[in-house]
Amino acid sequence: MQWRALTLLFSGVGVIYLASLLQDAPFPHPARIHTRDALWIRPAPNATLLAVDTHDVYQTLVYYGQSDRGKAFSGTGDMKYGLYGKVVLLKKPIQGLLVNETSRDADDWTPVFEHHLRGHITKVTGPPTVDSPYKFALLYHIVRDESPQYFIRVYYQSNAGTIEYKDLILPGTTWIKSFSLEHDSILFSRDPDMYQYRILPLPDKLTAAPHSDHALDIVLSASEMGNPVPPPRDTLDLLERHDNVLSRLYSPVDDTYRVLALDYYKTRGYFYVSIAVADNASLASNCPLTAPVESMWHLRTYESNKDYYNDDELMDYNGVLDMSQLPDRLKMTCTVLGRSRRASSVVFPIARDKFTTLDYTDRLDVLEPMAREQPHLYRDQERKLIPEYYYLDTHNIQKVYDGDIYGLAVSDQGDQLAVWTEHNFIYIYKRGAAMDESQLADGGLGGSGNSASSASSRHSGATQAKDASIRSKRDAATSALDGHLQSLLYYLDKLVGSTFATTSRQDAEAHPDLPSRWQLCQVITPSYVNLRHAKNIAAVTFFNATSSSLPHDGNSYLFVAMKTGAVHSYLIDTMETPPPATLSRFLSGQWDMLMAMCVIIFVFVFNEYQNYGYV
Repeated sequence: MQWRALTLLFSGVGVIYLASLLQDAPFPHPARIHTRDALWIRPAPNATLLAVDTHDVYQTLVYYGQSDRGKAFSGTGDMKYGLYGKVVLLKKPIQGLLVNETSRDADDWTPVFEHHLRGHITKVTGPPTVDSPYKFALLYHIVRDESPQYFIRVYYQSNAGTIEYKDLILPGTTWIKSFSLEHDSILFSRDPDMYQYRILPLPDKLTAAPHSDHALDIVLSASEMGNPVPPPRDTLDLLERHDNVLSRLYSPVDDTYRVLALDYYKTRGYFYVSIAVADNASLASNCPLTAPVESMWHLRTYESNKDYYNDDELMDYNGVLDMSQLPDRLKMTCTVLGRSRRASSVVFPIARDKFTTLDYTDRLDVLEPMAREQPHLYRDQERKLIPEYYYLDTHNIQKVYDGDIYGLAVSDQGDQLAVWTEHNFIYIYKRGAAMDESQLADGGLGGSGNSASSASSRHSGATQAKDASIRSKRDAATSALDGHLQSLLYYLDKLVGSTFATTSRQDAEAHPDLPSRWQLCQVITPSYVNLRHAKNIAAVTFFNATSSSLPHDGNSYLFVAMKTGAVHSYLIDTMETPPPATLSRFLSGQWDMLMAMCVIIFVFVFNEYQNYGYV
């Protein structure tokens, strides 16, 4: 009966081979341009900022707290005593990231400066726009006797082209929870405070000489109060953590100061986010006529669905010891946002694995007939409609499929989006003009990393017609599936109920004159060295090389900064040929599942051989 063990062995191998044939086709992967950076930094920085100009790429490494040997320090929370912050700025020519450069010179980074701050750094923010003279800002504090003092160091580009800084002393001693560097002001919030945010105007001639060490600290006066703090959904004894993010929003009127405030709450059983948009120059359409207009912030609020969780879902059993671990117990929803160049499009998470978008529009002719939007339209002091509005499409909620959201980056035009997760997957979304360009270059999906035009030229007319037919059938099937899915979601929303529930089945279709929705186009998967259990991605930024005078393989690039200091570049105009669903790909990509299957097969085969091998 020895054939029983052999039959079981061949059956197990056949199951493995069958599983390899059932692999899903992977998402398109953008062409790799430069993914072998020799830079390796240890220890890893607490935060990384990535900036690009015409000829160079800059990487800012921020270390929150460093200690001097032999010097005492203390502080178990965010406030520290006896520690100092460190900022390191590196740069290298951008040419090596635009073409497949294999020379050693393409990996060389040049140190620009290394600065030590007087106190511990708590927050970092980037520039308001890529063309702003302000490059980034750091919030740090020092403790003198029994009182803390808060500073903001603003780095800027001087008229001589060098990167300089000035230190600003903030008023008050209450803890600063978040801040944002804007064109002419600093937007920040305190904890606790009776106002949701405060505004500090930046000094005139901030970028004028003297600079850096030769400049004196600038004392800022009292701040302007923002919107009062709204009542939370839950009582304080139920809240475990509260974080917030602030951003100024675009307005065509310079005197209008419009603020987006995101408040993230975590309770014992769920997460949720409160979204508030307020400005100082308008009224709500449903505002009473007797309301005093001179002292009112127009406030519009949303609240997301509750993202429920329980401890059992977060427990991690190691499979060896009879004990569980709870690594994510204190984990908070990602509190970051990505915004376009003018802050007219802002993308932010509303759950640990979901995000949505707030877009500027002036199409009042489309919004005014909508019963859901009409009460929130902006009006001036004479109750006339203002042709500007921020549209939150409650159906444009996207979900990532691999871990929690760890960061977001939006292109300058607001038509490209990169979302990376804790497992180092980068999801690339497009919409509008970027989506149209992607469809025009769709004939080059089989490119090998050259420019999109050269890749598409290799396809004959018949092949393009065949591809168009396949895409048409695929889109038709997807539309039919989306229709059934929207119907199911509509009835589930009616049964369960939610703030973002669909009010009508017809509303599920996006209006062609309103901001379009995101479409997932590409996915960058982690490499074998870039382990999935380590959060290795530090920063991501888009770069458009259309007007660049340097040689480049395409137009749209994605630069990815790793926590090791390496910077990789991808050409999102062109996609690599997807690997076929072969047994070798299954063995290399699913080796962990393969090991488990082999162990199970071995146990069964060994049992058959022991019991029936000599019969």
